[in-house]
Amino acid sequence: KEVLALTADVSSFFHELNPGFMQDPAFIKLIGVELDQSQTRVHQLFITALEAWAKLTPLGKGLPVGLPASAVVANAALFKLDQFIEQQVVPLYYGRYVDDILLVMENTSKIKNTYQFWDWIFNRDGGKDLFKWEHMDNPKEQAILFKPDYLETCSSRIVFTNNKNKLFVLSGAAGIALVNAISEQINQRASEWRSLPNLPDSAESVATDLLKATSHIGEQADNLRKTDALTLHRASFALNLRDYEAYERDLPPDSWKEHRHAFFDAVTGHLLTPIKFFELAQYLPRIIRMAVACEDFSYLGKMIKALNKLTETVKDHCTISIKALQSSLQYQQHEWWKTLYDAVAESIISSFPHKLCGEGENAWDEFCNTLQFKKHLESSLLKLVGRSGLQGAHTRLFSYDLAHIPLRFIGLPKEMVSQRGIVERSKLITSDAHELLHGDIVEGIRILVHWLRFKRGIPAGLNFATRPFSLNELYLIAPDPFNSLHCAKLSQVMQALRGFELTKYKMPHWDKSKRVLQIPDGEPKPKHTIAVSSWETSGPSFVAAVMNKPDPDSRRRYQRLSRLINELISRPDNSGYLILPELA
Repeated sequence: KEVLALTADVSSFFHELNPGFMQDPAFIKLIGVELDQSQTRVHQLFITALEAWAKLTPLGKGLPVGLPASAVVANAALFKLDQFIEQQVVPLYYGRYVDDILLVMENTSKIKNTYQFWDWIFNRDGGKDLFKWEHMDNPKEQAILFKPDYLETCSSRIVFTNNKNKLFVLSGAAGIALVNAISEQINQRASEWRSLPNLPDSAESVATDLLKATSHIGEQADNLRKTDALTLHRASFALNLRDYEAYERDLPPDSWKEHRHAFFDAVTGHLLTPIKFFELAQYLPRIIRMAVACEDFSYLGKMIKALNKLTETVKDHCTISIKALQSSLQYQQHEWWKTLYDAVAESIISSFPHKLCGEGENAWDEFCNTLQFKKHLESSLLKLVGRSGLQGAHTRLFSYDLAHIPLRFIGLPKEMVSQRGIVERSKLITSDAHELLHGDIVEGIRILVHWLRFKRGIPAGLNFATRPFSLNELYLIAPDPFNSLHCAKLSQVMQALRGFELTKYKMPHWDKSKRVLQIPDGEPKPKHTIAVSSWETSGPSFVAAVMNKPDPDSRRRYQRLSRLINELISRPDNSGYLILPELA
C-alpha cells in the first residue's frame, strides 16, 4: 500500500501566538470546558501574567519559550487542527507535540508533492474556512495560514511555511527500506538512552569523540524530518554529555579527571566558537555545573575566557536579530551576553560545593582574581548571592530542589548516591507552602517527611519538587514497602509527588505463605532468560570495599560494569535478569 508521510511545524510559533484566545468564551465552549468562579479567576490571572510578560519583550507579543505553561497554551491553540484532521483527513497515524506534527495517511488520491497535498486539504469539508494560502516575500515560497476564529480575534498569526513542511511518498521496497533504516536508528538511540555511560578508554580520544558527536558528516537520520541534521546533531552531543554527567554523579572527581579535563579542553576549543555555540548553547549550563561540582575552576576560567572572546566576535562581526521581528535590533539595547553570564552565574551557584578541598579553595581564589571573573561574572554573582555567600545561596537552591544535585538524594541510601553536593539536613530551609495545597497532597508529603525523618519541618523542595522520587526510589526508603497494608501510604506519596495513584494488585507484594516476592510485570512470558556473569574483583578493590574506602580502580571497574550491562541490553535474547555472583 502507498502511504504519505507529512512532517510539519509552525514558523515562529511561540513568537506569534497571543494567549488571549484562552479567555474567549467561544473558545472555552468549543473545547467543552466548564469553569466555576474561582477557576475562572485563576485562569484569568494565568493568561494576564503571560500577556504582561509579552509586553516587556521586543516583539510585544508571544509566549516564553521553554516554559511548560507555554506548551499548554500552544497545544490548546491547535485544537481545531486536531479536530479537522481527525474528522476530515482520517489518517492512519497522527502525532503532534505542540507545533511538531507527523501525519501518515493512505495515498488514495495519488498525491505527488506538498502543493497537491495542501490542495487536497483545502478541498475537504471546512478546509477553506480553516486554511488559506499566503504568499511570502520570496515569490518562490508559499505558506499556509491556519486561521480559526478564536486565533484571528487575538491577532495570532500561525503559518506553516513550505520549507518546514516535508512530504514523503512511501511505497514498495524503497519505502520499506527507508522505514527499516529509520527504525534501526530509533532502536539504537532508544537503547542508548537506557544504557549506562561509556567513555573512551584513553583521555586522548575525548576530543575526537566530541568532534564526531558535533559533526554533520555521516549522520544517520532517525526520523523523516532530519534531512537537515540539526536535531540529531544536538542529540549526539547530548548523549555524549550525559555520559560525562553520569561519571560526575557516580565517581570521585580524581578517578576520572584526565577524561574530564580533556572534555573541557575540547568544549573550549571546538564548541565555544560562533560556528558551534548557537547550536549547542542550551548545554552550556550543564557543562559549567559539572566543572564547578568537580572543583575544576582553572578549566572554568578557560571557558569564561572563550565566552568573552565569543561575545566580542559576535559584537564586532555579527548582526543580531530576532527571528520573528522584522526590524533590526540595536546591539546596545539588547545585550544578550548579560543574560548569558547571568546563566553562568546561576550554574556556578547551583553546583558550588558546600565545602571545598584545599586545592579547590586555592583554585577558586585564583579564578576570582582573574580579569574574566571581575569583568563578566562578579556583578552577576553578587546580584544573585547577596549577603548569604555562595554556600548560603547554594543551600537555598538545594532546599527548593533547584540545585545541581536533586533534593531527593538526601533521602536515598548513601551506597546509592555520592554525598558530594548534598547539604546537611540541619541547614535545609523549610516552608509552609504546603498550606496552599489540597489536603490529600499535604498528607502524602507528610508521610514522605516521616519516612525521611525530617524533624525541623517540610523542606521547601518537597512541596513543589522539580525532580521528585521515582517509585523505585520510594521502595528503598518506605518501611516494609511490600506489605499490602502499607500500599495505601505509598499510593498517597505517589499522588502527592507525581499526580497518580498506585493500583494495589499491580504492585510488588510479599507472599508470606510461599515466602516469595510477587512482582506483576504485565503478561507472563513463556520463558525467562537469566544471564550469569563472570566478574573480576581485584585484591585492592576487595580490601577497599571491606574497609569502606573508595575503589582504587573505580573508573575502570565502573567502565567494565557499564559495558557488561550495555552488551546485555543490546543482545537479542532479551535477558530479564543478571546475576553477579561475586558482587552479591
